[in-house]
Amino acid sequence: MSTTHSSEDLLTDLLYLRKNEGASATRLAKAGAVDRALGDGNDDAEVKLERLRSAIHSLDDDQAAVLMAAFALSPETNGIKSLKERRKLYGTQVGRKVDTIAARENVALEQLRFQLLTGWYPASPLPRRVPELHNGVVNELVELTTVVSDGCWMESRHHYRMLALFDEADYYEISTSYAMTVTTYGGWTSTTDESPGGYTVRFYPPHPMRRGEIYDLHFKFSPPPGDPDELSLPGQICEESLAFHERTLEARFEVVFLGEKPELVYYFTGMTSLQRPEAPTPERVLEIGQKRSVRMDFQNLCGGLFSGFAWLWVNI
Repeated sequence: MSTTHSSEDLLTDLLYLRKNEGASATRLAKAGAVDRALGDGNDDAEVKLERLRSAIHSLDDDQAAVLMAAFALSPETNGIKSLKERRKLYGTQVGRKVDTIAARENVALEQLRFQLLTGWYPASPLPRRVPELHNGVVNELVELTTVVSDGCWMESRHHYRMLALFDEADYYEISTSYAMTVTTYGGWTSTTDESPGGYTVRFYPPHPMRRGEIYDLHFKFSPPPGDPDELSLPGQICEESLAFHERTLEARFEVVFLGEKPELVYYFTGMTSLQRPEAPTPERVLEIGQKRSVRMDFQNLCGGLFSGFAWLWVNI
């Protein structure tokens, strides 16, 4: 069983949940990635189990039927504590051998994984269906490290690990408020175009993305050459944040301060562009002390809302 939260972990934990006595409220807690995909820690286990049923029934009829039997969620298989026996029973009902049923289960589990990641089912805990948003991916991990020197922005290093939700996705797109020097790695290329209120950067993989494949995008933003005053770049900065349009399972933020350090650093999450970053509250203040950097991890972000850091300067 997995303890991290990724699409591969989700499939692994679905396979675990299928075994022995099948899916139950008690066993969900031991299938960590499935449990997290079905809601947060405050949600009742029975509610999460009902969401699993809803996700299964959102598949086509044949896939739903084979998984309801596999997870011991159908009336006929409920209480049967052997996956093999449940396969035999369902195979008898549809006139197929156990090996055929097992193969059908595996195909259906792949589709169930997508349903859980994207929220494409009626009882989903997500506020909206993720693929209707921008890029047709789920971000397994987003990492952002920003370097600040005496209050001024020096560079931002980004890493996106994404699961493609459909075939032939040509690019991954983000928006920025300022013109940047963009450096890409690993065979990716990029284009930058002006757009209302800022710039649009498109990142192109070495080959078109394929559904179900994992891709790693690494890039760096830095100030473009020229006079900073003429470029209208931000001088002293007080924030590091991203808006998460695609569902993001985990986001890791770090800001490194060279030279002067801020008096106070705090985090925020789930904010609109106009709300952010709000005033600091004691529970959101991060200890910096003698350190030169602070880090914060966030989970399960989506909806186009901002998460990140803000800080207050005294000497600058």
